[in-house]
Amino acid sequence: MPVRPIYRINPQDHNRPFMNASYLKALGINILFNGKNVFESTITTRENTKAQLINFVLTNKGERLMDPNFGGNVRAMIFDPTTNADSIIATLEQDIAEYIPNVVVEDISLTTNPDAYEASLTITYSIFNQSNTLNINITQWVKI
Repeated sequence: MPVRPIYRINPQDHNRPFMNASYLKALGINILFNGKNVFESTITTRENTKAQLINFVLTNKGERLMDPNFGGNVRAMIFDPTTNADSIIATLEQDIAEYIPNVVVEDISLTTNPDAYEASLTITYSIFNQSNTLNINITQWVKI
């Protein structure tokens, strides 16, 4: 009886010639629901980390059960007139370091337009010494 070979696969190696789709295992679920399926899987560490960051930033504190301190609380802080951009960035850097330890935050920039209830958040981060950029546009719903 032939012995089945053992494969040890790092998700960063998905472009190597010995890899094909049958050996790839999902690491998580993509937070962007724009694919052909409802839940698209993330295959690489890069995709999974991006999905984790989006989920973290868009989650307000108190939204996650059993972990009320999880989340960037960005929407609540951005549209609070008593909070400035520097304190939002400092809080976000500290919280990302605590909840997503494999991410090294290089830079966070925040531009706000309070008259239009809009904000743009750009996070430059690195994982495995590869730099990545994440842009998130945030709007506050206005009830009239």
